[in-house]
Amino acid sequence: MKIMCLNGWGGKLHEPLIAYLGSSSPDILCLQEVVHSPETTKDWLTYRDGDHVLPQRANLFRDIARVLPDHTPIFCPAAQGVLWDGASSIPSQWGLATFVRRTLPITGQVQGFVHKAFSPDGYGEHPRSRSAHVVRVFDFEKAQFVCVAHMHGLRDPGGKADIPERIAQANRLAELVDTVLRKSLSSSRILLIGIAYKKNIDDMRESPSLKLIELIEQRGAQVAFHDPHIPVMPATRNHPELAGRKSVPLTREQLADFDAVLIATDHDDVDYALLTENSKLVVDTRNACAHRGLQGSHIFKA
Repeated sequence: MKIMCLNGWGGKLHEPLIAYLGSSSPDILCLQEVVHSPETTKDWLTYRDGDHVLPQRANLFRDIARVLPDHTPIFCPAAQGVLWDGASSIPSQWGLATFVRRTLPITGQVQGFVHKAFSPDGYGEHPRSRSAHVVRVFDFEKAQFVCVAHMHGLRDPGGKADIPERIAQANRLAELVDTVLRKSLSSSRILLIGIAYKKNIDDMRESPSLKLIELIEQRGAQVAFHDPHIPVMPATRNHPELAGRKSVPLTREQLADFDAVLIATDHDDVDYALLTENSKLVVDTRNACAHRGLQGSHIFKA
């Protein structure tokens, strides 16, 4: 997967930027300082801030979307102010944008602010609002989820030191990323296949499945398990709160109730054909399906 992150500089280098993106065609493009002026068809406008005067590509967002027609374009405004066409003021939004190749399913996303909030009546005082965008996609080539985040960081005339404001923006970005990761699992129902330490035994000591349950449930999902060798989960030293949970039967009806099935232990006496035929999504950490010749676009090796 090719992921690219650039500052658009308001389109200052518009011509070489368009040529570069057209030839490189990233799978995910993260672009900051993007101009979006939907009320004009002009190519160029002017930004004025006292003595600071700059040319701005009026619809850089539109231009990039045109050169990447196979991508889903997402614009995240930080503020709306005005640009100038001679003596005429033109409403214009300023922010960042993400372009995701359409073959990559977007399974979660959030946009927010790492500094201040959206300014609807002008670009605001310096340092201005700073937005961020986080997107979670599924990479079929690698059979895994990928989370990509970007922001337009604060400009500090004093340099790149970790001043309190810059530390705060980093913490806020981390919160947004965590929101996407939790939201993608929140309220989901996950069926874990196998909680034994290894296949065809009833020994749970040091089983990684217990940690999997903990991590998945921390993100808001509900987890049940099926294990033909462990009908009831015993108390364990590190996860006593899981004691007493019962193995659910593996039936068509049960499988239909779960959003995903995670194969953690590849016991031989599990009906994998039934499992793959009736599950919405199968994440196979043991390659159990492939070993049995079971295939499908909903089966992913992890």
